[in-house]
Amino acid sequence: MENQGIGGASSNLNTEIQNELAIKLNLDRIVFLCGNGCSIANGTKSTADFSPSLLSNIGENLLVTAELKSLCTSKQSVAIENFLNRLLTFADFYHEIGNYTAEKNTLVLFEQYKTLFLNSYVNTLDYSNLESHQKLLRKIRNLGFIEKTSIYSLNYDLAFEYTANEMGLEFVDGFKGFITRKFDPAMLSNVHSFKIIKLHGSLTWRKADALSYKEIQPFFGPDGKISMPDNEEAIIYPTNQKYEYSLNAPYNELFRSLTNELLANRCLVLVLGYSFGDDHINNLILKSMSNPGNVYFFFSYEQNVTFIQKMKQIKSEMKNLNIYEGHDVASFANVAENIFPSMAAETDLETLGKVLRKVIK
Repeated sequence: MENQGIGGASSNLNTEIQNELAIKLNLDRIVFLCGNGCSIANGTKSTADFSPSLLSNIGENLLVTAELKSLCTSKQSVAIENFLNRLLTFADFYHEIGNYTAEKNTLVLFEQYKTLFLNSYVNTLDYSNLESHQKLLRKIRNLGFIEKTSIYSLNYDLAFEYTANEMGLEFVDGFKGFITRKFDPAMLSNVHSFKIIKLHGSLTWRKADALSYKEIQPFFGPDGKISMPDNEEAIIYPTNQKYEYSLNAPYNELFRSLTNELLANRCLVLVLGYSFGDDHINNLILKSMSNPGNVYFFFSYEQNVTFIQKMKQIKSEMKNLNIYEGHDVASFANVAENIFPSMAAETDLETLGKVLRKVIK
């Protein structure tokens, strides 16, 4: 079944998709794969729309090679992950040829751009207005399916974590502890738990020591914005393997968790807010399709996406594949609020919490 998103998403179309989803909710696990589009409506910016020239205070002394100057003064938009990866690739190259000054400068630029990206693109999210996230998690909870749900997020923000915390929902994220929460892959093995897994890192990840990683506590202001210390220390995106930023162990364990879940269970898989532009993720999705027990719902906000076009070519042979395209039907808000089944009623405790927060303000 396909929708081209022309003329808006009608209530009939939403109901039709909702009915298709409802009969698949009895599968072993409900797995969400969520991209940047799940947060953009709440204040973040597209990670694919980053311009290196935004860092206006670059010192000429840092741009010691023609390659660095060309890369960092470009006004052309580029995916931030690709840009950071290129910087680390340059640093690796400079190390190999013995140009240690260029290597050092490139790593300084990497930290500056990472901080700029987090401050200007990620920390802009308004945590006081996550209505779609709240409605989605309430529906899952009210259905009694919260403990068989996993949310694998490619985002660095804490939209789902914040929402789950506000609703009093416990979840597994791969870290354990109280005073210091350290990464422990054993936490991912609990198959009967609600999971929120960050595949590309998070605002809250930091190095604990040479061999381990920790999660720090964020602070949320009355304006709904997040405040994080030492953004330059945040661990995001698995990049060039030579440098510590790649942090192979956590990322490998997190991706292994997703792979195992999709291959070992019968899963209802919903892909939301994702541009289908990451070959690693796309290959993982394709690999998981070898499990005939899975059912897939791809919601592509944009039309004519290459990966989606390829999926449409094999759709007639795969009855477990559902594809919906277009800004109206495939937006995160429409899926969360109008398509995913069940009522989104608040509990008495949540209603009381809202009242108390208004009084405190």
